[in-house]
Amino acid sequence: MANFAINIQSVSKKYLIGREQRANDSLRDAISYSIKSLARGQLQGQTQEFWALKDINLKIEHGDKVALIGHNGSGKSTLLKILSQITEPTTGQIDFYGKISALLEVGTGFHSELTGRENIFLNGSIMGMTRNDIKQQMDEIVEFSGIEDFLDTPVKRYSSGMNARLGFAVAAHLNSDILIVDEVLAVGDAAFQKKCLDKMDQISKTRGKTILFVSHNINAVKSICNKAALLDRGLLTLEGNVRDVYNRYAKDKIINTNYTYKTKSKSLTLETVETKVKLLTGQDWQIKLHLKANMPLRDLNIDFSLYSVDTPLICAVSGRRLVKDFNLNVGEAIITLTLKNLTLNNGDYYSGIFIADTKGNVLLDVLDIPAGSIYGAPSYSISESITSHQAQIHVEDNYHA
Repeated sequence: MANFAINIQSVSKKYLIGREQRANDSLRDAISYSIKSLARGQLQGQTQEFWALKDINLKIEHGDKVALIGHNGSGKSTLLKILSQITEPTTGQIDFYGKISALLEVGTGFHSELTGRENIFLNGSIMGMTRNDIKQQMDEIVEFSGIEDFLDTPVKRYSSGMNARLGFAVAAHLNSDILIVDEVLAVGDAAFQKKCLDKMDQISKTRGKTILFVSHNINAVKSICNKAALLDRGLLTLEGNVRDVYNRYAKDKIINTNYTYKTKSKSLTLETVETKVKLLTGQDWQIKLHLKANMPLRDLNIDFSLYSVDTPLICAVSGRRLVKDFNLNVGEAIITLTLKNLTLNNGDYYSGIFIADTKGNVLLDVLDIPAGSIYGAPSYSISESITSHQAQIHVEDNYHA
């Protein structure tokens, strides 16, 4: 048992959708609740149970780097909140063997009225560090975060990116044995994301820190983690090496040909993606993006990438060469990418989509879209590149084609 950093035993978490009236509610509370219930079409005191986690058993050893993988709503964030002791399980228990630091959401653990420097001391104190211990780490934390000029500014004035930088720097450098990181790193730029991944790898190897990492980015997971656990609708369905777990996740994900994605861009939204579930090697591969432009967008750049679990990048296609005057008007649009005569090994493939404006502002950045399964291949070697004559991009919307 002493070799375990975390021992999760029969953990379940139940939430109540709705609210039962409590005996000590005031008359005002009772009236307010009644009105809200009527507005929702609910009867007084009616609730519904929702089990976010069901009987989770998982043992994580010291020094392990474990990826939690699963669709949205699978229970990943709930499990991380329980592990971070933000909330308690409904049933079951968790034994920890070491101190925990966590980065779950931008700004988590920060007091908005305190400065960046003051929040570093606050978080260090919560971790049981002395003031001298924190001072010794201060320079390294500040240098890593890159916010020296704003260190004595209240964090309520920080951007989400600055919050993420400081939050990760604090979590990674404080005196803890277990580091828990959710997908919050997605708000940072690509260079800082790589810096964080390199730091997680370093502290795991040199300091033996145990890491739990949630990400949909297979390349990030592969570069950091040696193990993975798959969650599906609150159940732990598989645990083992990253390749096996991610292949299982991908096969579950690839059952349907349409996928819905939520993006943070206010000007451009990716509604659905269409592609073939299965493709015979040597056939043309095609993927359609159904977009919605919320404002006129001019002179855009679009990049596609194609990869597999084994090969981080098979090819990258830049729209600059294939689409001249890539403009979108307000409304719905379709972008179609076609790769001619795609000769790849048998297996499951994924695609990434990146769209930016002329100023470099990222409008869309989505990874791990199932591109389909290829079969019928002899012993092909992976294609090194896709030349421009093999790739075609077609853009159309309500007013422009």
